[in-house]
Formats: sequence, structure tokens, C-alpha cells
Amino acid sequence: MPTLESFVRAVAVPPFKERGWVRDKLRFRRPFGDGDAAVAEFRAYPSGRAPLEFHVDLGVVVAPHLEFVHRGRPVRGTPSTSHGLWQGRLTPPGQTPGGAWALDPEDAEAVAAFVAALEARLDELGGIANRDVLLRLARERAALVDKSRSGILLPTPAVEALLLLGTGDMAGARAAAEELLGTDPDSPVAEWVLGKVR
Repeated sequence: MPTLESFVRAVAVPPFKERGWVRDKLRFRRPFGDGDAAVAEFRAYPSGRAPLEFHVDLGVVVAPHLEFVHRGRPVRGTPSTSHGLWQGRLTPPGQTPGGAWALDPEDAEAVAAFVAALEARLDELGGIANRDVLLRLARERAALVDKSRSGILLPTPAVEALLLLGTGDMAGARAAAEELLGTDPDSPVAEWVLGKVR
């Protein structure tokens, strides 16, 4: 019976390696800035529909957000996609967003479809892994009715506060954090950022 580990090693490693990603078991990382990284994680999802079933979670981790999540404690190993300021999932073609991959590793057509989707998503992720792009996505998110489709999970002022703090723009970070407190008086992000800029 094929394992997710053997499938990743045989099929997924080459596209990641070609794009400069580093592997840590079932997690891949590509640094892109001062403590920032794009992260991808393979997670088994056995339901019995196919010999191999899994999710590929994606994230863009930025240092100020990671520091907030860990409250200043050092991060050991590769950050998880759950630490991402932006999060997404590689979904099989024709499925609802978030769907699992269910395939037979012996089915060359299914494997080729997976590789094509992975390569396209990694290339797209390469464009998202940039603080300016994340800030633009956060600002665009504010206009979306379905906020979940943006990949940005925090309110726009929270993203602005974290990213501006990361660039050293203390006045901008303070203004964004104060704006956030205006709509969410209990915001832990706002409190943390304000504690950093005082």
C-alpha cells in the first residue's frame, strides 16, 4: 500500500525543489524575506475512497505575525501553515475549495493532474509571498462579501498593523492597531502591536 511519505518523495519533491523550497518530512518551506516564508504541508486524509487521500495546506508566514502567534518565544523547526497570515489549500480540479485529493499513485493521469495543479499553485504562491502583495490582498479583502475567498484570515487593520510593524513604520502600525481597536476593542493583535510600538 502506498504511503503519503513515499508519494511525496517520488512525485511532489521535484516541483518544490525546482522552485527553491526546502523539505522537512511532509512540510516544505521557501524563505522570501526577513523571517518570512511560504509553507506547504501534506496531511493524510483517509476515507477509504482511494489508495491515497490527502490535503495540501498552504500558507504565507510573515515574521511579525509569527512573533505575535508565539508571543515572542522562539519558533523551532519549520512554521506550520496554520501560522500563515495567508492560508489556502491545493484543491483538486473541479472540486469545491478545500477538497481532498483521492488518487491511485499508479494512475499516471491522476498523478499528472496533481503535479500540474501543484506546479500552478506553487507559482501562484510565489507571487503572494511578498509583504506588499499581502497588504494589497488584505485591503482588497475588505471589499469582498465572502472574506474566506481571499486567503487572508485577519481583519485588514490587523494585517496592516502587523506588516507595518515589520517594516519599522511604528506610526502606521499604531494607527492601524488603533483603527482595529475601534471595531474590535478586545483585539489581541491590536494590543500586542500597541505594546511593541510604545
